[in-house]
Parts: sequence; structure tokens; C-alpha cells
Amino acid sequence: MGDVFVSLNDQLLRMQWLSDLVALLVRDGFGLDPTSQIGGSVHFFIYDVIKIFILLSVLIFSISYVQSYFPPERTRRILGQRQGWGRIFLQPCWAPLRRFVPAHPFRCSLALPVRACRWR
Repeated sequence: MGDVFVSLNDQLLRMQWLSDLVALLVRDGFGLDPTSQIGGSVHFFIYDVIKIFILLSVLIFSISYVQSYFPPERTRRILGQRQGWGRIFLQPCWAPLRRFVPAHPFRCSLALPVRACRWR
């Protein structure tokens, strides 16, 4: 059972498949040894650019997918049901799911003077 988790960690989280593919590209495509200094640098650059692109794509897709289930009206309703500390702690947790939408659009929910929170 432990081998399954190690394998999933290597292939999904560490993206070992991508590292092997880029090493093959560096060795066969560019004619560089991936263990040498310049080959390792080229491997690292190509591997990291592709890995960051994949991770950002997955992140942006997931956030967009979740946001489609939380329109601003639903967010206002959910945050409007909370009072005091519950709302103060829920709003920062809610921010990744939905851009900040205050429960009351003309007042801040924190303990700031109402005069300082008016939208103009």
C-alpha cells in the first residue's frame, strides 16, 4: 500500500514523468548531458517553465470552476447570515473562492467606523 502512495507522490506531485520527458528532450533533442552543468541548467529551466504553466492552469481552472457555483448574490447571502467573529474569519477564507464581496455593500463588516467604510 505504501508503494502506491510513493508512486502517486512521484508522478503527480513531483511530476517525475515530466522530469524524465524533459531529460530525454535535453539529451536527444539538444545533445546535452542532463547531469552536466549546462545540461542540468537547460533541463531545470524547461522543466520548471512547463511545471509552473501546468500548476497555474490547474489552479486557475479549479478556482474558476468553484467561482461558478458562488455568484456574488449567493456570497452576500452566506456572509450576511454570519455575525461578529464568524464573519470576520469567514471573509478571508472565502476570498480565494470568490472575489471579496461585502455582506452589506455600503458598510464594512469589520469594527471600523461606518463613516470610514462608506462606498463613494
